[in-house]
Amino acid sequence: MADDRPDYYMSTVIKGFDDPDYVSLACDEHGNLQALLRGSFGGLIRTIAVDNDGVMRANLVAQELTRSITRINQGGALVETFDQTWNTIPALTLFTIEGTGIIYDGWIYVTGGGAHENDTLVLVIDGSEICAATIKSLYEWDITTSGPGALYLIKYDTIFKNFVIGIRGGVTFESAVYLTHKNSQVALFATARGNLLYALYE
Repeated sequence: MADDRPDYYMSTVIKGFDDPDYVSLACDEHGNLQALLRGSFGGLIRTIAVDNDGVMRANLVAQELTRSITRINQGGALVETFDQTWNTIPALTLFTIEGTGIIYDGWIYVTGGGAHENDTLVLVIDGSEICAATIKSLYEWDITTSGPGALYLIKYDTIFKNFVIGIRGGVTFESAVYLTHKNSQVALFATARGNLLYALYE
């Protein structure tokens, strides 16, 4: 039943059904509607709690989810830097990261004596080769910053023997990630340097 007030506001009584009766809904001293929320847990009806500010909290980790990832706080990024020069072994692991995390970005600079455009870079994630390609094949396939793949070409200079390869961001790993450089010119030295920007989930 409505009651017109002098200030043109309307007073209304709102009722809710509480079997078998209709009960008026309560308001606090400021006119805010109060509600008592309840949920079923283990066959029992329980009241849903709020904090001192009246905010309802939810614990997502406690739910039966396949997976729950906590957003990494600002400043949580880590940098793995490498600088290797060698000529006595055909392959060398440039970096290894263990844990569960995500790659933000990375790059590898390759130079040395001989035709190092034929060197092979192998990115392994959780025991599987995600990408294995020679520097020359990245050039021939035109896999650049706009192309697909976990590795892409940034610079290709066969005159001065300067090559730069990027590691695409957004790639996640569950247990480990590592990068191997296979030197195609074993009798000549190879240099590989760069860094990997990544973060680990807590």
